This record gives sequence, C-alpha cells and structure tokens, in this order.
Amino acid sequence: MQKEMLYRALTFLTVIIFYALVMNYSINIPQQDDYDSIIVYLIRSQDSFLTGLFDIHVSHRLVATRLLAKLASIAGEGVNF
Repeated sequence: MQKEMLYRALTFLTVIIFYALVMNYSINIPQQDDYDSIIVYLIRSQDSFLTGLFDIHVSHRLVATRLLAKLASIAGEGVNF
C-alpha cells in the first residue's frame, strides 16, 4: 500500500513538473501551416464570420479550429498556438 501511494505521488509530481516546464518555456508562435489554416482565415473573415469557415485545407475542413480561433480573437485574448 505504501509503495502504491509513493508511485502515484511520483507520477503525479512528474506530470505536474512536465506541464509546468512546458507552460513556462514554450513560445506562442505559429508553426508550419498555422499561417494558412488560422491566420489567413482570421484576416479573410473580418468582414463576414462565415467567409472561409468551411474551406478545405490540405483535404480537411478545420471548422472547429477556425471557430475556436475566431472566438479567441473576438474575446480579445488573441490566437494561442
């Protein structure tokens, strides 16, 4: 029982340390196709919300991703890559 609690505590501590390091040292910059899929959509959709929302990007429709980016942009937080 003691060993199991120790293993769980160490696992939890490892996960917490990992996420703390990622949140502290990661940089919020667009990578690879983020320009085409998100930034270009946000620029094109300034006049109309639906402009480009259902466009195909590399054989996928990124509706949910574009909606979340648009909502974050409207909320004033900017887009988080």
